[in-house]
Amino acid sequence: LILLFAFAPAAMAGAGHEAHVHGVASVDVAIDGNVLSIDLDTPADNLLGFEHTPRSADEKQRAGRVAALLAPPDTLFRINPEAGCVAAKPALQAPILSGSGATGEHNDIEASFVFNCARPAALANLNVLLFDAFPRLNSIKLQLAGPKGQRGQTLQKGQRSVSLK
Repeated sequence: LILLFAFAPAAMAGAGHEAHVHGVASVDVAIDGNVLSIDLDTPADNLLGFEHTPRSADEKQRAGRVAALLAPPDTLFRINPEAGCVAAKPALQAPILSGSGATGEHNDIEASFVFNCARPAALANLNVLLFDAFPRLNSIKLQLAGPKGQRGQTLQKGQRSVSLK
């Protein structure tokens, strides 16, 4: 029982989300067989310019534009064409974009993108185009897990290419 409590703080520290920091997004990339998965987690402010439930017509319009920008994954992430990857419909967890279910003043937007690749061995690079679509975004903490192990890097504005090798 004592050992359980000794390890509990370390286990809990790894669970859940990273700190909510404006200007910073988290992107996790995983390659598993012929599937390339990308998970985006960001404060809503980075994409919308606010974090509360949209109130005005302008805020509701902005929420609609952000939802539309997140819908086609290949406008936010480009994979080298030799891999033959095709995007599936993204999964979006962002009550703030629909105007329902957002709570408090600090809401996040989470999106998952899946690409099925005909030639996964040809996966070479990923261009992250989030800075172009969302100018309030300043940096991206990127984690990559694939056949050759795991690594992390931080992308700043102007950086968009990530090696998948």
